[in-house]
Amino acid sequence: MKDDATLHQVSLRKRKVFFVNKGALQLAIREWRREITSPIAAAIFGGVIIILLLMSPFDVGAQLSIRLQLIYWTAVVLTTYSAGAIINGYLRAQHGAAWSISRLCATNTVLTGIAVTVIVGAINAVTFQYVPAAVDMPMYFGSIFAVAAIVSFIFFFANGGTTDATPRMPAILDRLPFDKRGALLCLSVEDHYVRIETTNGSEMVLMRLRDAMRETDPTAGFQVHRSHWVARDAIQSARRDADRAILTLHNGRDVPASRRYVPVLKKAGFLP
Repeated sequence: MKDDATLHQVSLRKRKVFFVNKGALQLAIREWRREITSPIAAAIFGGVIIILLLMSPFDVGAQLSIRLQLIYWTAVVLTTYSAGAIINGYLRAQHGAAWSISRLCATNTVLTGIAVTVIVGAINAVTFQYVPAAVDMPMYFGSIFAVAAIVSFIFFFANGGTTDATPRMPAILDRLPFDKRGALLCLSVEDHYVRIETTNGSEMVLMRLRDAMRETDPTAGFQVHRSHWVARDAIQSARRDADRAILTLHNGRDVPASRRYVPVLKKAGFLP
């Protein structure tokens, strides 16, 4: 019995680590989506791509037509930026409160450098059918890594350079004990209380659901029942149940959706 209890505790700890990591990744991806779809980002990307087309570094202009150069530099800029942004966002969300700025910066620089090196190497292999000989690989990949690491280092501090630059957390999490704060999953009414459920656990708070939902921003979500609100990224699957629906969250919990809110879920793409 003792061994079973120990194994159960280990399993719970593993599940907790998984959902904490998943929550941090979801926050990073959500922040990346917000940034990459903004008009300012589009203008910056367009400007960088035009500059690269005019400068034509690495003799790209001599090997590709203008149209292919445009495709090549667009792919390089968007994929390398996305890799760096997601890695940076994940590290800040997952470790920003515990790690020092120097540790965050060093880890972000190394991981982004590795990711960008792999991405650019793969794009060049596909575009130019070029894979360096073994003797040339250290110089080839080392130069890409060095440039990526320097740019990543600069962007880290340009983005604030502090642990305060983590994605903004919902105000409702301030109502929870520190050990239960995590990615927001759902809100449920129980008597006169609202149960706030995160990737780190749940807590009952005396308040109205309407007021609780006002404090969920910037977490995107839906009210799916008069007693339930769910975070969009927490939904793993949805299925019909007569004229209602059942939502299954990533932590395994099922949340009912009443007939009134089924059209909302259809519009969001969770139901056919």
